[in-house]
Amino acid sequence: MTLLMTSYSHGTKATTGILLWSTDSEFDPKILKGLGNMKNLRYLLLDLDFDLEFDEVSQYLPNALRCLCWYRYPFGSLPRTFEANNLVGLYMPESRIVQVWEGGERKVLKKLRFLTFIDSNLKSLDLGLFPNLEKLNIERCYNFEELHIPVECLRLKSLVLKSSKLRTLDLRGIPYLETLSLHGCHDLVELHIPVECLRFKSLVLDSSKLRTLDLRGAPNLKTLKLGVCYDLIELHVHIKCLKLDSINIMSAQLRTFDLGWTPNLKSLVLDSSKLRALDLRGTPYLETLSLHGCDDLEEPHIPVEWLRLESLVLDSSKLRALDLRGTPYLETLSLIGCDDFVELHIPVECLRLKSLVLRSSKLRTLDLRGTPYLETLSLEGCHDLAELHIPVECLRLKSLVLDSSRLRTLDLRGAPNLETLRLRGCYDLVELHVHIECLKLESIDIMGAQLRTFDLGWTPNLKMLILTDCYHLFEAVKVGCASMLHLKAESLEMCPLHLGNNMSNFRFECFYEEEKGPWIGNLEKLISFGLCACTNLERFSQSICGLRYLRKLTLEGGIPESPKDLDRLECLEELNLLSTKITHLPDSICKLKHLKYLKLDRCWFLETLPEDLGRLECLEKLILSECVFLRHIPDSICNMKRLWFFLLPGCIAIEKLPEEIGRLNRHEVELIKLVVKDISSKLPVVNADGNLIGMRTRINGVVSSLNAFPDELSMIGIVGMGGGGKTTLARAVFDQICNELEGSRLEVEQKD
Repeated sequence: MTLLMTSYSHGTKATTGILLWSTDSEFDPKILKGLGNMKNLRYLLLDLDFDLEFDEVSQYLPNALRCLCWYRYPFGSLPRTFEANNLVGLYMPESRIVQVWEGGERKVLKKLRFLTFIDSNLKSLDLGLFPNLEKLNIERCYNFEELHIPVECLRLKSLVLKSSKLRTLDLRGIPYLETLSLHGCHDLVELHIPVECLRFKSLVLDSSKLRTLDLRGAPNLKTLKLGVCYDLIELHVHIKCLKLDSINIMSAQLRTFDLGWTPNLKSLVLDSSKLRALDLRGTPYLETLSLHGCDDLEEPHIPVEWLRLESLVLDSSKLRALDLRGTPYLETLSLIGCDDFVELHIPVECLRLKSLVLRSSKLRTLDLRGTPYLETLSLEGCHDLAELHIPVECLRLKSLVLDSSRLRTLDLRGAPNLETLRLRGCYDLVELHVHIECLKLESIDIMGAQLRTFDLGWTPNLKMLILTDCYHLFEAVKVGCASMLHLKAESLEMCPLHLGNNMSNFRFECFYEEEKGPWIGNLEKLISFGLCACTNLERFSQSICGLRYLRKLTLEGGIPESPKDLDRLECLEELNLLSTKITHLPDSICKLKHLKYLKLDRCWFLETLPEDLGRLECLEKLILSECVFLRHIPDSICNMKRLWFFLLPGCIAIEKLPEEIGRLNRHEVELIKLVVKDISSKLPVVNADGNLIGMRTRINGVVSSLNAFPDELSMIGIVGMGGGGKTTLARAVFDQICNELEGSRLEVEQKD
């Protein structure tokens, strides 16, 4: 229980305010009895989460109270003995109250000015009981269905009736009403406003069933928010709403709407209405206009000058032309789905325009040279667009979407800060230029273009590059020397889109990664070179060998032959061929001067290696794994001065190695290690006997010593003179602790 008192003096006459909160079901009612003795108690807040007897409460509320707030009031009405003659504010959140007084009693609270019921069971209310009420707030009282208003309710200024069941509301007796909120009154079909409501400032009326609304008697209206009103077909405002600054109406059935003279209107939202015409000439200082989804709107009449307009949305309208020369401060323009739109006039200088969206229009030309600060440009589905002029310097352009246009050339060299570029379905595009240093460019998506070359320049933050159906593109990517490309090939016996094509086709899954460096990009995913998602082998070979700065290449899957011109990969250091159907390697592989690592794994169809393989002077590691048909290792590998690691597991057809292979530096030692390792792996596991005399003590000593080492310990060595039992001890310790280790291994090396 929490008890907070203000101006406390022995809990009696001098106490003016109490906050009492408790969830204890054994709360002592005697504490409440003390309230009756507090003659000067003015403010009382109760939050008691348990039931009381009704007759207990009647004597606990002193008549001197001016403000009573009772959370979860447990009764259906106020007690009769509660005079409440001085009560000014009554707040009853989450209460069970159904009516103010029980038994039809009509006790008038003349001093009450503020009344609130929230989440309560209230069904009806008579404002005649509160003649001086100024603010009435009834929220989420879902059973509330009747509000009785006397002929004159002259003091009421604010009325909030949210989420009620009211069907009709007559406010003609409230001439001085200033604020009315009827949000969520889904059943409301009839609303009567006073003929003259001169102080009326704000109306919120979401989700009602009103068909007509007449506000011509409210010349001082400032805010009109009708939200979603599907049934509204007629709306009237005063011919001169000089103070009106905001209108928001959605999904109304309005055919016409006369705004009159509204010089201070700043925001007008009439989305998804049935308007056919709209006269906006009386809104000279409008800042935001949204007419999204007004499918029937043809030609709105706009002022010659809209000097403050910042945002204009005219999506899905029947608009044919738009002149922006009177909107010098426009920042956002959206014309999505304006299928009849053919002409846009932009002033010589439109310095504030940041976002321009013109989807599915019939524009043929677009001159944006007067928009140097444009950041977003979307021209998706503008099938007739054949000419586009971008500013020479468009330093703030971040996103460009230009799908399905007829453009032949596009010059973006003046946009160094571009982040996203999408050109899908631009089948006539033959020339594309981007800035030589697009440091922020992250995504490029081009489909169906006729590009032959595409210089990406310096794009260190590029994360996605999609080049689909670019049949003529031969060189599209220039990558850093620390890059890696991994392709997984899936053989397509018959392409579903080319049923008559007998050529071998493949679908490739591509992964392209780069280590970060001073001049290297960060391209993480590459999807490219599509013939309907399948790729011809010859085109694939040309594309791969065009990556002249590639350092690591992995080809995996049913590829029948290796790319022919591998020598074009001048910087290649690592080459992996995994599970391919390659039968031989091209001679061009011998010209890879920087190749250090070559691995052929499960290339079961490989029969021969190039005789000049020894020309790979920088090769350090050569792994031929499970190449089951490979019979011969060329003698030239003995000329590899840097080769020190040579592995041949599973190459069962090889009968002998070159005779002079022992001349390789360090090769003999490594080969012996590999042979020992291979033989050891095939031997049965032998557990050391830990029961030898003195061995158990030594094992326990070693194991206990290991507990003092950090977890990242990677190697343990036992050294000493021969014959001292080191090997036996090592095996015994290993057998005891191996289950607790991850990736454990025991190596024994004995020297004479």
